[in-house]
Amino acid sequence: MFAAVLMAVLIYRTPPDVRLYWEYGGRLLGRAYVPGYTDWVQHSIGQPLPLADAVALPARAPYSDFHCEYPPGALLLFGLVRAVADDPTAYGYVFGTAMALMMLATAHLAGRLAFRLGGMTGAPLWAASAAIAVLPLLIGGLLVRRFDVVPAFLAVAGVSLALAGRPGAAGAALGLGGAVKLWPALLVPLIALQLWRRGSRDEALLCVVAGALAILAPHAGAIALGTHPADVLGYLAYLRDRPVQIESVIGIAKVIAAAIGGEPLTISHDFGSDNILWAGDRAWLRAATVVNVFALLGTALLLWVRSREGATQTASLRLLLAASGAVVAAMALCSRVFSGEYLIWFLPFALALAGQRFGLTALVAFVASCAALRTSYHFWDALVAFRWSGVLPCAVKNLCLAITGIAFAAMLTGGDEARLRRRRDGSAEACFPGEAAHITVAGEKSDVKRDGASCVRDVRALPY
Repeated sequence: MFAAVLMAVLIYRTPPDVRLYWEYGGRLLGRAYVPGYTDWVQHSIGQPLPLADAVALPARAPYSDFHCEYPPGALLLFGLVRAVADDPTAYGYVFGTAMALMMLATAHLAGRLAFRLGGMTGAPLWAASAAIAVLPLLIGGLLVRRFDVVPAFLAVAGVSLALAGRPGAAGAALGLGGAVKLWPALLVPLIALQLWRRGSRDEALLCVVAGALAILAPHAGAIALGTHPADVLGYLAYLRDRPVQIESVIGIAKVIAAAIGGEPLTISHDFGSDNILWAGDRAWLRAATVVNVFALLGTALLLWVRSREGATQTASLRLLLAASGAVVAAMALCSRVFSGEYLIWFLPFALALAGQRFGLTALVAFVASCAALRTSYHFWDALVAFRWSGVLPCAVKNLCLAITGIAFAAMLTGGDEARLRRRRDGSAEACFPGEAAHITVAGEKSDVKRDGASCVRDVRALPY
């Protein structure tokens, strides 16, 4: 409730400044927009003309008629809000309210998963509650002025649907998230890997096919609007051409290295962000790409190996959430672009895993990174001037997020099943329909066939 009140204050104190999204929605629907405004935002070309200069022009084809850094799913979102609220002020209120509601829905789904996993008592419960309450204060207007909560919601919804035994719907949710912000699509192969490992190969293929169709549908929609097929992936070219953002892990690491070694750096204001340029930046980016690929493949391999032991629903869910969090961390930390709103991506996984081994560490580090982000914005001028008072808060933010990612990865290495066996509270653990349980009683392993909707493993039957 406290978080809802804070977000309401963020929205209605002043309408969220989402003019760029309003402009894109106008281009898509053939509504009024200001010619040249997006060029000024992206590349500082010309001068930002006021809204009074907006003119109604025919609908434009994304990526062919105008450049855009966002995937077509995001443009669809901007167009939907513009169809509901054409006035710029009303657009800001509607957009901000939608993001606030989606944030609460994300926290709700993550909380349900956390209680499904267990361990949400004492410190983890208090920490998760405090995190939800203070997040609007720490991240501030980014929650309602950016759309990063949409892929976060679709990601946790996809995991929840997979848990409910609906792999097609799970793949569709994650594929749609990938059409909005790319990274949720990486969770589709994780779910498919786990299903395949458990022998559910038809369900694994269904998840992949549904995910592919969901991510392709908005791209097909862009082509239907007039985008040339060769241009429909233009947002990837935009990302490829971007320099290193100063607050990214690569950027801060290079600033610190240059300060120690006395190497000159150049600041650039382009692509809608503050960036750094230096000789040899491509080598740094290639190294980050190699690290990212190894991290993603390593996470998938760990999930494959550990899922062999994931006979129960709880164990499988824990492994899937940990792998998903590790993948998100690898993508964010190894990227040349790492804006403040990207911290929202970590939220559902940090909350859902709070009660698990290493989960409290991940959650506390995540909240600390949000606090460091807030501090870094107060010292932004010092950051772009390469002064330590601005560099250190960003370095702390990135370090805390690295700790969060490492904690997610550590959850894949085992130990939780042993924790379960030591429980003597008489609780039961749900299992997937149709799977066989392997329960050791008095030193002998017995198989229990699951039929129907669910079954339980009674902890009291274990000889501990």
